[in-house]
Amino acid sequence: MPFATINSKKLFYTDFGPTSTSPSTTLFLHGLGSSSCFYATIIPSLQETTRCIAIDYPGSGLSELGDEELSLDSLARDVIDLLKGLEIQENINLVGHSMGGLLASHLASTNPSLFSAIALLGPVDPAPTLASVFEKRIETIRSSGSLEVLADSIPSAATGSKSSSLHHAFIRSLILGTSQEGYVALCNLIASADRPEYGEIKIPLLMLVGEDDKTSPLAGCEAILRAYGTGGAEEGEMGGREDKRLVVLKGVGHWHCVEDGEGVMRHLKGFLESVS
Repeated sequence: MPFATINSKKLFYTDFGPTSTSPSTTLFLHGLGSSSCFYATIIPSLQETTRCIAIDYPGSGLSELGDEELSLDSLARDVIDLLKGLEIQENINLVGHSMGGLLASHLASTNPSLFSAIALLGPVDPAPTLASVFEKRIETIRSSGSLEVLADSIPSAATGSKSSSLHHAFIRSLILGTSQEGYVALCNLIASADRPEYGEIKIPLLMLVGEDDKTSPLAGCEAILRAYGTGGAEEGEMGGREDKRLVVLKGVGHWHCVEDGEGVMRHLKGFLESVS
């Protein structure tokens, strides 16, 4: 299993697909209470055409938490340093789910020359009301002493009408695969995060939104889409390199790749081919 020591932390990542022959690299960023395994349903179908890198954040999955307080800047630094260590410095696409979408937008706005395209799956958008949600989660974890309460409720509460008991079981395992300290640290990160400079991002954008997503509902995702500096595309179309597009996944909640891996893969593959 590949690990890298980044900023005094041992971080886990996966690396699939072509290397020297690949025209691009796609970096996958997971959400809160998740890991690189979230993308296991879609990477096998993408790795033939793009090198696929997925990282576990500090305190998530198999990565060490370390001593540094987590922030968008610290996670961005870890990601950039991993890419440097792998000698990947051009033709990079970003894919971010939930909090990973927030991180992806932060990376794209602060490193405009490094990234070529971005796909957001139910991205989190910082706001005072959202901060209170995650502050309550921290209180729940500390009062119960574990992630068990959240692992019991989130899999069914945050999924859509198409979800199954198998989906719920996988989501539960992802949540319990996060350390308690790591989960709290990421909750604090979201609660205190500043809104990315969306208007500074000029690269092609694909946004996938779950029809039943209560965490990142359609209205909030549309607001992010409008704020992006990328030029618009007609509904149902994917045009040139300055277009942006939003697709609603029917019957899907907040765990897109778990609930509808085939749909996510199809839309993402078409998007990556259009910007290559």
